[in-house]
Amino acid sequence: MAESEAQTTELMSEPRTVVELDHWFFKKLEGVRFHLNQTTHQPGMSISMAKNEAFLTITSVRKEFGIPNDSADGEMLSRISDALKYVKGLLIGDSLPKEILTGEASWNITPRHIAIAHQRVALKLVMLVSTDQPTTSDPAELLKLADDPEVKKKVNESFSVAAVELGMQPEQKEEVIEYVNTLAQELGYLEALRDKFETIEKMRDKIQAVRKVCSNKPTLRETADQVARLMERAKAEYTAMFDDIDKRTAEVMPMLRQLDDTIQTIRKLRDDLYIRFRVWDELLARWSEGHIEYSMKIGDILRDTHQFLAPRFMTFTDWTSQAREEQKRRTKLKIQPMTW
Repeated sequence: MAESEAQTTELMSEPRTVVELDHWFFKKLEGVRFHLNQTTHQPGMSISMAKNEAFLTITSVRKEFGIPNDSADGEMLSRISDALKYVKGLLIGDSLPKEILTGEASWNITPRHIAIAHQRVALKLVMLVSTDQPTTSDPAELLKLADDPEVKKKVNESFSVAAVELGMQPEQKEEVIEYVNTLAQELGYLEALRDKFETIEKMRDKIQAVRKVCSNKPTLRETADQVARLMERAKAEYTAMFDDIDKRTAEVMPMLRQLDDTIQTIRKLRDDLYIRFRVWDELLARWSEGHIEYSMKIGDILRDTHQFLAPRFMTFTDWTSQAREEQKRRTKLKIQPMTW
């Protein structure tokens, strides 16, 4: 009996890598799907009952079935809640995303993103051997410089100098190159997120075009103006985040000296941005349609865009002002709020 309990304790202490729950409820029902509620964005699960679908939050599941937080199922529910920041949904038996298991990213980037990140790092290393290194942040220019013979020569020289700076021998530059490649692989994800930010900025440009197109349509123009103001705040917030990232990654040698800690920091920054950006996907897809500003659906898209942006970027002052305007409108129309 003691041996069996010890085995059970040992199994419970090993983190599970797939969605697995022991409670009878999860084994009895089929088609249990974990996801975020579309309205409240709370993590929970959907189950089919007859012809209807019911949604239970993770908190409700714990309470309803008496699942302690520190039990195996309780810990799995916590991991599922965290996992839903990175994936749209999970079924029983699905693997948990890499962010939860290893800290790596569960989404892919292109060789181009890695090449841009590598070149950013390499040009910063050139400062060890030259004071007139190219200073550009444009991705296209960075990739062009990667093929410049003079730049290549300086980068190669910098690896040997960096080896000495890291307490190695000059001939150990291959180890430095490996460090740089590892760092570039992690920074490549931030380059991919920069591209995502550019897509958001293109959406912002289309909204500005809508304002002009709708200049003679007061209702649409008012909504477009509100959306445009919120997009400016979104841009400012994300720009500040990338500026902070650039400051944190400005000095290469400190990053290489503490590479493990650097990777952990980069991954936290990556995950924060990824979580913020992935919720834009559906909206970006709608705005990416050609000439959307002239579409008959523009009113619906503007309204949905405002509903998306308002809870994320509207200030308390904005909410108060909007409430006052709504109250004025109700008073003018003699509409009274319903009371129960």
